[in-house]
Amino acid sequence: MPIYRASDRIVDPQKYPWGYASLGIDSASSNIRLSFNGSSDYIRVGGPVLPEYGDFLIEILVNVPAGASEYHTCFAQGTSNSIWISAHTSAGEATGHTRVFFATGDNLGGSDIRGSGDIIIGVERINDTMNLYENGVLKDSKTNSGYQIGQTVVHFGDWLGSTHRRMIGQIAYISAKQGNNFIGLWPMKEASGNYVYDVSGNGLHGIIYGATWVEI
Repeated sequence: MPIYRASDRIVDPQKYPWGYASLGIDSASSNIRLSFNGSSDYIRVGGPVLPEYGDFLIEILVNVPAGASEYHTCFAQGTSNSIWISAHTSAGEATGHTRVFFATGDNLGGSDIRGSGDIIIGVERINDTMNLYENGVLKDSKTNSGYQIGQTVVHFGDWLGSTHRRMIGQIAYISAKQGNNFIGLWPMKEASGNYVYDVSGNGLHGIIYGATWVEI
């Protein structure tokens, strides 16, 4: 079950759709986020986030503009056995989708996101099943038996240097859990500086390359 719950909404559901209150974060700062230009912006995290095997849940609050084409990569891990999570829109199509891509080519697809504003993408692995959620609603589910996730590089905002899959838009929040324990938690509320801090206590801080702080 994803972290996202309707009961977590505070103040304005469009501006504050995630559970900041339970994280002890001042809701007044929850309109701060990082903006990515799709050219050279990304965040590099200092260690693997998702486990090689075993269950996990990762959730990402993202906003991509309508009509901005290509795969807007929110999260990527591994140079081999890689996984990457993308908000996919296309200027030549009537709809866009959330996607999860695996090195095996066994992918998950979500529903229309064009022009929908903020969206929470959730990816969950339970045993051999991968689930894709949008705003807490299950959109796709597939068995991916024994899939291994590479334990190397992690980027937020691009697919490990691939220029045609970089993020255009904003990332406001990323969390990763294994069971009831946080692997990493990045509220992205620093508002300035060159780092995003992991407040889970696991020290998986990220260095910002090019992305800029904005207030919505």
